[in-house]
Amino acid sequence: MNDLLLIPILFFGAIIFYFGLLALAYFPMALSYCVWEGRLKARAGAIHYTPRVSVLVPAYNEEKTISPSIQSILDSDYPDFEVIVVNDGSTDATERELQPFIAGRLIRYYAKKNGGKASALNVGIARATGDIIFFTDADSLFEKNTIRNGVMYFSDPTIGAVSGNDTPLNPRGVLQKMLVVTSHIGTGFVRRALSMVSILPIIPGNLGIVRWDILRAIGGFREVWGEDLEITLRLHRHGVGIVYGASTKVIAECPHNLAGLWKQRVRWIRSYITVLSIHRDMIGRTKFGRFGIYMLFNIANMMFIPILQALTFFLLPMALYFGVISLQAMEWVAYLGFGYLFIVAITSILLDRSPRDLIYLPYSIALIPLSFVYSAVVIYSIWLESRSHAADWNKLERRNPRELSPIDDPCRRRLMLGGAAVAGMAAAGPLLPIDIDALYAKVTELLEPASPPGGNLVVSIHFSDWPDWRNADQSLLLAPEAIHVDQVAISAGRPDWTFFQWQGREQWWSPEQQNVEGDMLDMSVARLKANGYATIATLDVLAPRYLQANPHCAAVDIAGKSSQEIVCSTCLAHGDYGDLLDAAFTALAAKNEIDAICITELFYDVNCFDERCRAAFEASTGRTTWPRDGEGKIDWQHPAVGKWRSQQVARAVARLSAIARTHKKKLLMDVRVSRDDLSRNSRENGQDYRLLLPLVHRLVVWDYFAMDRLSPQVTAKVARYMSRHFGRGRYWHSIGLWNDKGGAIDAEQMAYAIRAARRGGSSNIWVTPAKDLTRSHWQALARLKLGKDYAKSS
Repeated sequence: MNDLLLIPILFFGAIIFYFGLLALAYFPMALSYCVWEGRLKARAGAIHYTPRVSVLVPAYNEEKTISPSIQSILDSDYPDFEVIVVNDGSTDATERELQPFIAGRLIRYYAKKNGGKASALNVGIARATGDIIFFTDADSLFEKNTIRNGVMYFSDPTIGAVSGNDTPLNPRGVLQKMLVVTSHIGTGFVRRALSMVSILPIIPGNLGIVRWDILRAIGGFREVWGEDLEITLRLHRHGVGIVYGASTKVIAECPHNLAGLWKQRVRWIRSYITVLSIHRDMIGRTKFGRFGIYMLFNIANMMFIPILQALTFFLLPMALYFGVISLQAMEWVAYLGFGYLFIVAITSILLDRSPRDLIYLPYSIALIPLSFVYSAVVIYSIWLESRSHAADWNKLERRNPRELSPIDDPCRRRLMLGGAAVAGMAAAGPLLPIDIDALYAKVTELLEPASPPGGNLVVSIHFSDWPDWRNADQSLLLAPEAIHVDQVAISAGRPDWTFFQWQGREQWWSPEQQNVEGDMLDMSVARLKANGYATIATLDVLAPRYLQANPHCAAVDIAGKSSQEIVCSTCLAHGDYGDLLDAAFTALAAKNEIDAICITELFYDVNCFDERCRAAFEASTGRTTWPRDGEGKIDWQHPAVGKWRSQQVARAVARLSAIARTHKKKLLMDVRVSRDDLSRNSRENGQDYRLLLPLVHRLVVWDYFAMDRLSPQVTAKVARYMSRHFGRGRYWHSIGLWNDKGGAIDAEQMAYAIRAARRGGSSNIWVTPAKDLTRSHWQALARLKLGKDYAKSS
């Protein structure tokens, strides 16, 4: 009996030893990949390789994720790309979520009957104009350099396809945190190694990149289960060079519970079996080079070893019960391969340059019991295939990325890193000749809190603040500390009061512009550019002069009073003033020296409640009357009003967004803060952030705490909310220097507010207005080490 029970013990140990040897063989190949990739980057940089790119996004019922996914692609820093979205017969609100992108002509959109992901991709390929085709999922988030880094690999003409990198989205719970580690191992470590010997087995569906002419030559995607695996094998069949793209990365969803993991893995194994049956003539055939031989090896790893391991699941506990095996704690560590697992995991994480993910290292222990779950998945999948069971896509439950708050607790992070370090040292110490003291010193260095980043700094100037408009920029240039400012925002006036020479619209020039030879804005921008500043033109949408000539366009408030400066939102969205705003914006966008344009004062609170707006409200919502509060007054903060008004504003902004993209300008927009409930996202002002963000490069969030009679500390709350829900890179945190008495806050209050905003997560600080920046304010900004070259001030 004892001899029989020794079999599973020896066999399970042999499996662990086998994978250890496999990892050992992968080490030199994975490390040599880094050298190869470095040389490729140097080559791509030298030849300035920037072909046109098409990004294909097939979508089926992706209402939760498609908007942030598309926005992440549009935020890419690559100079020449298009985004093609193919709606594969969605039955949810996917198309509605895409409307801001469609209206702003930010994407090319096609809708079709449901036919599967492969058919949707083929529709995109047929319409693509790029030389390089990226295909991704509608729940994947691009990094800013995903496209640029992906294209880099094609600077080598022998490379025809690239397998992208991915990492789990905001991991929560033991399972997802374990999957972070296994993703680094399976993707970052193993694919690096396999790439070096040209035997990559998969181009993942969440980020694959192929040359357009190759896709057309092989006939695009086949409509089978596992289209990404099938096209990978077909590319190998045609001798196409496939490499792993470690530097081109997406953030993607992963299973958050065992049920989800089971369904996903069953889908993968069943599609693996299906695709292998299609390409069975490649298995073990030297005709297909190393990959044909590797397929035998891959089948053993994927299918046979898990089945054999499953046999030990029943016998191993019996062996332990009868005392056939008796190991001490560290012997168990060695037997189960924890030491080598930690070493491979740490190496993989560091290769991926993701040291923060070391905090998840202790969760990799769960990989051992879950390996038996994988064995069960393989057996179950084979059983389903043998019975020709109907294929079920088993799509993962999506989480809305906009509703996920990143976990960023420094104390918790240091605790987890400490746990990871202790686990790693405990596992590896008895097995390998490691200098524990040296390793501990490195860990201690890692646990030290990082220095805060410098942050970006904008200062806003207004011609109207100065008796002589020339002093607006000259006063900034005279401040020694201003050398650290990244960008200067300059008031360009209003469509009916311009501080620039608007050709053909001289009647709308400001008196200052009419009395100056030359263009005020151009002259100021030229002086700032000569001193190394990027520039932002700020265009105000208020229109007192226009309303004097067109009083019927004035907004009417809830008391029935017409505004002297606010244009009705319906006239803005559908009327003549919207056309005037578009024309003024176009004239600004045509100015080559301006880097960005910011729209300001575009908000509605108690305004726009006349019959014209009520009719538009009814047409949009179906409600025949305005919502009322308990006293019978118009409830201007009602969600239905905010949603309708935000849609009107977004319609106007979508037009401006299209103009900005045509002229290759960045569009910014000033927005208010919903002080009593940040989650309203300024909808009550017609500025729903979620509608505006797909249309603009960044929001400029007005945090004018002193005007609201609040403590500077409230900026931290605003920063935390904006950073967690929309990302640090999607907004400027605008600190207003005005107070509620018509004066300005002092330098200490300004510094306190900026420090609080930085602690809350804001990395982009906007200070306004420059006229209130005294010598003390400038010195305070220098001490905060904001902006470019900030280290010089320390």
